[in-house]
Amino acid sequence: ADSEKYSVLVIGQVEDDASVLRGAGPVRTNLDLLRAARQARPDAHILWKPHPDVEAGLRKGAVSPDDLNGLVDVSLDNVGALTAIGLADELWTITSTMGFEALIRGTAVTCTGMPFYAGWGLTNDLASAPEHRSPGPELIGLVHATLIGYPRYFDPDTGIPLSPEQAVDYLVRMKGAPVRTTKLTLLQRLMKRTVGLRP
Repeated sequence: ADSEKYSVLVIGQVEDDASVLRGAGPVRTNLDLLRAARQARPDAHILWKPHPDVEAGLRKGAVSPDDLNGLVDVSLDNVGALTAIGLADELWTITSTMGFEALIRGTAVTCTGMPFYAGWGLTNDLASAPEHRSPGPELIGLVHATLIGYPRYFDPDTGIPLSPEQAVDYLVRMKGAPVRTTKLTLLQRLMKRTVGLRP
């Protein structure tokens, strides 16, 4: 691949996921997302990252090799999210939270749908924003609202409320711990108790 070419990372999603069903604009499938990105960036180096659950054959959203041909330059199969973001100048998504991860890391983001981080003037939005969203907050304000100001964190072992700093400490400790099914369940419970901005 030409390392000097502008690189666009297109993020695949589970097509029947609630975030797509409720937050998508006219582009509602991974194939349509790829087509839109290629049409808008015809000379770009297009990187395609399918959703892990779709890759595993567990959820809806697969794009056939024949359809990928001509739209995608490189398919990033089994590549981690942060590694993929690091390869791109711009990220295209319907509603994936990977767009938020990319924003935090200074990557340009184009949204064809309206995830929680779109509509504030921080992303290139191809869908109409709800009336209550308008350009204004800086990225640091969105990050604060999303991860610190609005969510409530709880210790999954005790149910005791945690500060954001304590929640981070907990996750760091868990990262180094042996992975056990019970611990994964507890982590899932912890993550389910975090709340983002309203749609």
